[in-house]
Amino acid sequence: MKRCFFSIFILFTCLVVTAQDGRFGLYFEQNGQRYDVVKNEVTLKAAPFDLVLVFPAPMGVLINASLEPFTYGPVTKKRSKKKKEELIGFANTGMAEENFNPGNDIMITDNAPSYWYYDSATAHRFSQVVVTDSGYVCKRYIEALAFIGDKKKEKIEGNMPALYLVLMSTMLTKDMREIELMRAAVKVNWIR
Repeated sequence: MKRCFFSIFILFTCLVVTAQDGRFGLYFEQNGQRYDVVKNEVTLKAAPFDLVLVFPAPMGVLINASLEPFTYGPVTKKRSKKKKEELIGFANTGMAEENFNPGNDIMITDNAPSYWYYDSATAHRFSQVVVTDSGYVCKRYIEALAFIGDKKKEKIEGNMPALYLVLMSTMLTKDMREIELMRAAVKVNWIR
């Protein structure tokens, strides 16, 4: 009996820690095909695509998207210990976006992140969310780059410069300090 109780306790503890440890999955889809990130890079056609985040529970990530490697470079260097507040792409506060991604875009800026989250079916920043036994598959359909400073949009087509993404999950401690749980960096290369 004690062994059974202990096993159930360990299983429950592992599930709670996994849901709260800030880990997320990341891949891309285009024309029904999945593209995994390999060595911090992925190559897509210069056309609309889905950026897919897999969450074990409702949560969110900060994402900086830029056409310059200001943040991507330091994050991908071996033994990089730069903290969030030392990274250019996270220097300013996050940018507000609408729920459900009505613009089918990704915000481009060198010095601030967006916050993509899933709280519920009525509160999230994705185009589509599928709930599975293992979590939440959150797809954001992206057909354009939305440039914050210029307030213009550019369709993803033709000759595109590389897109640099840095994603980060964080949490607040009881004493209101923000700690980083996970980060991922991706350079999106384009082919015609």
